[in-house]
Amino acid sequence: METNKHDSSGSCLIASPAKNDIVLFVDDEENVLKSIHRLLHGENYRLIFAADPRSALEILQKEKDRVAAVISDQRMPEMTGTEFLSQVKAFDPDIIRVILTGYADIKAVLEAINKDEVFRFITKPWDNEELKSIVRQAVFHHFLIVENKRLLRVTQEQNETLQDLNASLEQKVAERTAQLIQQHNELKKMHQRLKDNFKDTVRVFVNLIELNDTFLGGHSKRVGLLARELAERMNIDEADLDLIEMAALLHDIGLVGVPKEIYRKKRLGFNVAQDAIFKTHVEIGYNLLYKIEFLRQAAVIVKCHHERFDGKGFPLGLPNVSIPIGARIINVVSTYDDYIYQYELDREEALKRLRALSGAALDPAIVKTFEDTLHTIHPIYGEKSVKIDELKAGMQLSRDIVAASGRMLMSKDSVMTNAHITRLKNFQEIDPIIDEIYIYHLY
Repeated sequence: METNKHDSSGSCLIASPAKNDIVLFVDDEENVLKSIHRLLHGENYRLIFAADPRSALEILQKEKDRVAAVISDQRMPEMTGTEFLSQVKAFDPDIIRVILTGYADIKAVLEAINKDEVFRFITKPWDNEELKSIVRQAVFHHFLIVENKRLLRVTQEQNETLQDLNASLEQKVAERTAQLIQQHNELKKMHQRLKDNFKDTVRVFVNLIELNDTFLGGHSKRVGLLARELAERMNIDEADLDLIEMAALLHDIGLVGVPKEIYRKKRLGFNVAQDAIFKTHVEIGYNLLYKIEFLRQAAVIVKCHHERFDGKGFPLGLPNVSIPIGARIINVVSTYDDYIYQYELDREEALKRLRALSGAALDPAIVKTFEDTLHTIHPIYGEKSVKIDELKAGMQLSRDIVAASGRMLMSKDSVMTNAHITRLKNFQEIDPIIDEIYIYHLY
């Protein structure tokens, strides 16, 4: 988004380049991309890297108007940099195009500059300060193009408005005010309906997950709750909080396409085939959600929630900040939930294991904030199923206990006593309990 400065009347005077403008680097040499990342990671724009033109074009499709500049290597296996940047120009001529080249390709690069295919070129090996300067110029040049169009559009809209008002100012103002009020009220109603439908859709998906597997449904709900709490502690914007919570609720939706005996098993015990099947769930989840327009951002987060901070995760092998912040948050919370509910560790042991993964599988800053969050928030209760022989005095029911005959044996929120347990075991002999017994479990 653009950052605008205003005068006292509220009119827009000037805008500045957005910090989340994207600079896309394309090079088939991984060491080149890593060198550029080390050099530019602190700059006032986002960096995205692609190892080939095809991947870069897919990124452009996803990011659309957020890409300010594309810097491409000239010599790549699939096509030359100038050929690729010609396609970028056709996709969006406003994107600033820069090429990395050796001296042997200067002639082709100069020809591309003359055809207005590229903005500048950078020779290999490059000078670090020159590279920084050219990328900054490219981002700022893109900003000027976009800003000029915006100002022109604003001017045209204002001129049209003034022409209408000149004909009959008072009447126009009154009519327009009434229309705006009506439109505002209609938009508010529509927005509320969309918001309700949006939440209902997510709720339906979560219920379907729970119907497929109660354990998985409980995991999804707990991760959704705690991921939002963690994101709030990280001062993430309100709109992004909803996105992260939604993605957290749906992060394992792809597991409905994976046999239960695989994902219920601890990953350390997977054989090669089971591990390969398990890894498909992120693509399954992504493909399910991406078909729904308002879930596409969530789909990207779902796809990336098994990426590792050290770049050794799946399915893309993205490193550190290249992984969406929502995916990094979900990875931390989901891992913790697995330790508590699947591995049945206590809180301190689970946190100890999280710290061991900090900086490798998990974002160290998020692990630290998560640990601080757990120690300061009110206790969070999930639920887990237990067998009747595992019941103990003091346990609190999270669901009603119903016998096969339909008789209510104990109601939700009841606290177990030894007498209750004895009574339930006696009933089990003559009127069996039809479902699992669920109790609250401290997070």
